[in-house]
Amino acid sequence: MIKVPSFLVVGAPKAGTSSLYQYLQKHPDIYLPDQKELHYWSSAALAENTSGPGDQYSLLNVVTTWRYYCQHYKAAALEKQLGDVSPSYLYFYNRVIPELKRQLPAVKIIIMLRDPIERAYSNYLHQQRLTYEPLSFAEALDCELKRSNAGYSDFWRYAAHSQYFLPCVAYVKAFGIANVHFITFEELKDNPSDVMSNVFSFLDVDENFRPDNLDKIYNSGGRFKESLLMRFLLRPSRFKSYFYNSLNEEWIQAYRSLKLKCTSSQKLPIPEIPREVRAQLTALFRDDVEALSSKYDVNVKLWSGYDGK
Repeated sequence: MIKVPSFLVVGAPKAGTSSLYQYLQKHPDIYLPDQKELHYWSSAALAENTSGPGDQYSLLNVVTTWRYYCQHYKAAALEKQLGDVSPSYLYFYNRVIPELKRQLPAVKIIIMLRDPIERAYSNYLHQQRLTYEPLSFAEALDCELKRSNAGYSDFWRYAAHSQYFLPCVAYVKAFGIANVHFITFEELKDNPSDVMSNVFSFLDVDENFRPDNLDKIYNSGGRFKESLLMRFLLRPSRFKSYFYNSLNEEWIQAYRSLKLKCTSSQKLPIPEIPREVRAQLTALFRDDVEALSSKYDVNVKLWSGYDGK
């Protein structure tokens, strides 16, 4: 019998999906592959956008065949739910949803969102700390369309990734509101126990189970001191990909712990978003956020500049 996911965490990037993945992994009735992001359903779209600095490395671990995708679930035993956490599925919803409907029509969908301004800025800082992004945040936003037209990967589309309404509508229309669960980064950060209880309930597993790592935040982003060690830990590479894929689960967890320890000790203060840029983005996202808040049960009151319904 072929084992396939029964639920997907579809996005958004830089919205806390790494922490959610780690918390979900702790539940005895949930199986997740050792590789967090498989990106199988969006692999073709990702392959079409690789012209930006470092973009070629983003494809190193992308799963491109159905056979290889299913192999990631062969180790599942008696777990009730099997999952795939791949943030690109939200942005590429037009490409992803038809294939999901064809091959996984009963799949459940978890959508994790974040204050769109803070998410866009975190996305920018991610590219900057990898030393790929040479522009200021304002300049990068101005160049977003030009970069997109030039074939840069979707991860350079800082503002576009923060426009959530249409992708959310599409997923709800395709799979039904009962099969789509919304989480916000801010709620998970402030009240992880209650949020995870609701997630477990949505997945029909023991909602009283409490992961023992809820006090940890994974892949928290930000800015770090420049060093050879930090560049090795943060930048993707073919060597790292090969090395990582050769490790067993125990060594993978040891590597993640080392990375978390190193990055935590090398953090630098994050510069404030310039006031005029924040005002520009608040206006840009306002209609999208208001539509999202009015149509779905998404708490946007913790998002800067938005009051919600």
